[in-house]
Amino acid sequence: MIRSNISCLLVCLAACGLNAQDGNTDRRAEPIVGLPCEDCEAVFEGLPDSLTSIAKIGPNDEPGERMHIRGTVRDEHGNTISGVIVYAYHTNASGLYPLNDDFKGRSAYRHGQLRGWAISDDQGKFGFDTIRPAGYPDSDLPAHVHMHVIEVGRCTYYIDDIMFDDDPRLTRQQRQRFSFGRGGSGFVSPTRDQSGIWMVTRDIVLGEKIPGYPKRAEQGDPPKSPSESNDSANAIKLTPEQKNLSFFVGTWELSVEGVEKKGHAEIQPILGGRFITEDVKLPFGDFDMEWHGVIGHNEGKKQYSGIWFDNADNTTHSSSGEADESGRVITFRGEQVGIGKFIW
Repeated sequence: MIRSNISCLLVCLAACGLNAQDGNTDRRAEPIVGLPCEDCEAVFEGLPDSLTSIAKIGPNDEPGERMHIRGTVRDEHGNTISGVIVYAYHTNASGLYPLNDDFKGRSAYRHGQLRGWAISDDQGKFGFDTIRPAGYPDSDLPAHVHMHVIEVGRCTYYIDDIMFDDDPRLTRQQRQRFSFGRGGSGFVSPTRDQSGIWMVTRDIVLGEKIPGYPKRAEQGDPPKSPSESNDSANAIKLTPEQKNLSFFVGTWELSVEGVEKKGHAEIQPILGGRFITEDVKLPFGDFDMEWHGVIGHNEGKKQYSGIWFDNADNTTHSSSGEADESGRVITFRGEQVGIGKFIW
């Protein structure tokens, strides 16, 4: 009976998103690519509901020399891309990350207070108004600005830090050490404008040298699968029920009442969005439950169906169910050998 409760709970969390937290309760997290990526989930923690193409980092009276970062987001074909969220954070003028106690115990705590999000405009342009950071005290690491990208509905990843050509710490050896080319080059040549503000340009090439990156189509839009293409003679359009599956795509943090440790789920679309896969791991006492499943919508039976297997036995399990009016909650029913009928 205990195992039945675990299984029902996992399907409800992973497939329906109930009691799942992605670091920001107002927004589902895009899957992280380009791993390993330390603290990548922090990009969603504190993410504002409304974004502009030029974001301000820190208060107006933040000590330090003012700096403006500007850039353009393009895909691998050179097309400018709008609607891409760019996240940046950096040290203060003393080379430290001033901490924000509101995020204590979360990944964003390490990123400090000098952080912000901008979204590329219709011409792919974005920017940050901030101060010029200093290098870490008692270190030979060059001063830098950390950068991440969120391609909405697709993925998130970090790109090469902004580093400054005029920084004495940026030796040839350090340049070689930090030259990865993720999202294009992060090395910039600062200049001052007439008012004395430092100006730097950091353009972004989406997906460049990012392992596991889902490539875009040549026109700059997300690639269309055969199920979505109007140009294919054999095209099969997604049904509304299949489109609802996209609500659950992303990286989820899972919690169980009475269990202190957190679990996580990675939910990905396959076959053009007609199905989703779920990979779940959830600590439950001394046992770490692991789960892999596939969920889709059966047009013939007019219901959702799922099949899954886990590390608790050697049996393949299945179920079927319906969604509520919002399409964001699916109730599954089934029968399992040794357990009987279940609903979740």
